[in-house]
Amino acid sequence: MTRTALERAEQAVARTAANAGLDLPPWLALVYAQAALGAVNSDERLPVEAHGIRLSAAQIGVLRLVALGLSNADIGRRLYVCEDTVKAHLRAITITLKATNRINAVAIAFARGLLTAADLEQEERVGAI
Repeated sequence: MTRTALERAEQAVARTAANAGLDLPPWLALVYAQAALGAVNSDERLPVEAHGIRLSAAQIGVLRLVALGLSNADIGRRLYVCEDTVKAHLRAITITLKATNRINAVAIAFARGLLTAADLEQEERVGAI
């Protein structure tokens, strides 16, 4: 799969969501585009890696929303997934980061460069649309 094909697919997904009146976060448009192109293996979903810690795009998306203070239910609504999926992502995140809870996971993610203030600003802009 070429990067240009992925970019075109991502733009098409984002455009389709916008036309349907859906507020789709950019990272989720990318995940849908990858799935549409056949990149369904989680290793192909452009994970985020820093300091030897690797989180999937979906896990980073959940972590961003946790950092913004959203509840599991609100995160699920925002990402169009069920609350149990959010909880599963949070379990995987806390295990991967060796965190004691969701707040500790956010702190570790910032300290390790997995999250930045720019990420949160972007997520807030997307959520405000």
